[in-house]
Parts: sequence; C-alpha cells; structure tokens
Amino acid sequence: MFDRLGPDDVVVDPFPHAVVHDALPDEVYERLARTRQAGPATGANVRSVVPGWVLQRLPHVDPAWRDFVGRHLTVDMAVRVAEVFADHWAPPLPTAAALETASWSLVGADMIPPGLGDPMPADAEVRVDCRLETISASPAEAGSHRQQHLDLPSRLFSALLYMRHPDDDTDGGGLVLYRWRDGAPTTFADDLELSADRVEPVVTVPYAPNTLVVFPNSPRALHGAEVRAATTFERTYAFLTAEVDHNLW
Repeated sequence: MFDRLGPDDVVVDPFPHAVVHDALPDEVYERLARTRQAGPATGANVRSVVPGWVLQRLPHVDPAWRDFVGRHLTVDMAVRVAEVFADHWAPPLPTAAALETASWSLVGADMIPPGLGDPMPADAEVRVDCRLETISASPAEAGSHRQQHLDLPSRLFSALLYMRHPDDDTDGGGLVLYRWRDGAPTTFADDLELSADRVEPVVTVPYAPNTLVVFPNSPRALHGAEVRAATTFERTYAFLTAEVDHNLW
C-alpha cells in the first residue's frame, strides 16, 4: 500500500498528512474493488466493519483480499509509515526503531475462533489492522456517518484507501481535515466527537477510487467524513492502522 508514498508527499497543513492517487497498481485495485464484500443493510449512513483477521482467514473471501490483507497485517506497515513521516513523527509516538523490535498482534486477535490459523498473542505491544469499512447508502437524505473528531489516543496512524464505485456520481463523501480554532486543548474528555464551532475545515480529500490518505495520529489530527448527497451507493474504503495498548495523549 505504501510503496508509492514518500516524504515528498507529506503536507503539513492543517496537520501532517499525505495523499497518493493511484496508490495501487490498476489491476490490483480493480480486483479488490470488484470482489469486495458489500456492507449489510443497516440503515442510512451506518458504518460496518470486516476486520483484517476475517478477510485474511475465512475461505469465502476472494484470494486477492487475503493476499492484500496478509501483506499489511504486520508491524512492518507501522515502521514504514513512521519512516515516511520521520520529520513529523515525534514522542509520544514510538520511533521506527522501537516499532521494529516491538511484539505485535492483530486488532481483535482475542476474537479469532480456534482453528482459524495460528493464534495471535493478546498482550502484544502493537496491534495492526487492515480492514474493510463500509458506510451504508442513504437514498432519502444527505448525511455523514461521522464528522469532526479525533481518533483513539492509542492509535499511531490512520490510512484510508478509497474504493468508490465507478458509477457513483454522488456529491461529497470526501475526508475533511480541520484545524483547532483556538489551539489544541491540553486535556481531552472521553468523547472525541467535537462540535463544529471548535474547529475550522481546511482541506477536503475527494472520495476518489484508488486514493490513499494517511496521517499520524495526534491531538491536531482533526478529520471527518464530508456530508454526501442522498445516494444509493455505499461509501467504501480499506482502513489500515496500528495501535498500542495505552493512550498516547
């Protein structure tokens, strides 16, 4: 996923992030997009998740997905992101060198049933995931499943590979990047959802096929899903991340 990503792709406003168009080779992306699992009918603009361990281990999943996920369910993925963002990857984020030697497992490893491959440790220092996320269609009204917010403070980075359907001409659906209006607070409540008056939008990354957006996590990394018009199409992306077992901020 990150082979076409380099330090020159990093943009610092409103916080360090990178966008890569045509992130995967065409034939790889097209196979993944064609064979992806559809989300359940769960109402309008509702997020559903297929964890990486499911995509990697269940026999009904297309081999292209098993291969794609298998290449990313490793701590090497986090090391690569840390190296790309080296000039913006500071404590409390663990260094690339520390990640190289960290014990690692999968997000949700404790949910893997016996018999589905080798068990994964539940007490690893780093947990990784490469999962499929789907936002259900909303035919009757415009909406967003989640607007301005911060990610879990235990997360090291977030990466989204957009998988927009080629027939989807719906307005909106991108990723909005924000900045704090009055500076980042020094303490945070348990609720990481934010009111619109606390932040201002700066950049919107379009919801375009085979587009990767990735950013290190921090109290500055404010983002949210752009409101999209009423639509019969799902909003779909692969989500790649790494987490530690404690809050970093």
